[in-house]
Amino acid sequence: MIVELGELLEAEGMYEVEAGHPVVGKYDAVKGAALWNYIYIAVEDGSLGIHNPAYIKALLEESIAAFE
Repeated sequence: MIVELGELLEAEGMYEVEAGHPVVGKYDAVKGAALWNYIYIAVEDGSLGIHNPAYIKALLEESIAAFE
């Protein structure tokens, strides 16, 4: 799911996955929260959610839903 979210963010022009950084801009609040969640899970949290997988799964599901 983290890969899917990264692809969605990249398609929206919000995050450059290969470069590993967000794109500065003004975004819808829900999509901005999805970007924040991606950065938290993929970049900042070194465990990739292993310490609380149910929470991380819920964050990812909600974040992906923001693009549907």
